[in-house]
Amino acid sequence: MIFQITGLPRSGTAFTASFLNLHPECFCHHELAADREDWKEYSEFLDKRWEFVGESSTYAWLPRAYRAGVTKVLIQRDPTQVKKSVHNITGQRTELDVYIRAAEAAHRWAVEGRALIIPFHELFTLDALGKIWDHVFVGSFTPFPIEKARLALTMNTQRQDPKKAFGDAQCLRQRLLTQP
Repeated sequence: MIFQITGLPRSGTAFTASFLNLHPECFCHHELAADREDWKEYSEFLDKRWEFVGESSTYAWLPRAYRAGVTKVLIQRDPTQVKKSVHNITGQRTELDVYIRAAEAAHRWAVEGRALIIPFHELFTLDALGKIWDHVFVGSFTPFPIEKARLALTMNTQRQDPKKAFGDAQCLRQRLLTQP
């Protein structure tokens, strides 16, 4: 069974894909279209090998990526936060209107596809991960891995506090210079 996870850039789609791969019968790839033009066909190939195949991306809401009748999840993040996060990570300056229009299109995709909608500010909670797990793995006998979910949440330092993982820029530079 193929399912789709989507959200705007910097909305947690990579984290969600990694988390869902904890299911022993799931292979959830992230942004596969960036590497393969035949990503839809490849997902269908994988669907013959795995019980659950996830397409987690920032583009599933685009018309060319639409799949009728599949389970869908939208991670909904405020476009203003997306713009700021993208700029902080990449330095890219994109007009806010671009993110607003994308958020509106993603929301339409979610409503039309009866997607589970998870607000970004709730994504990094056990409750939200449990809802996603139950929504995606309907009919599976594999229970929600609560202990692994707790651990996954503590390891997502990129979202929580990048300085905790890497230190500030000066500290990181010093560590790199003193490594053998």
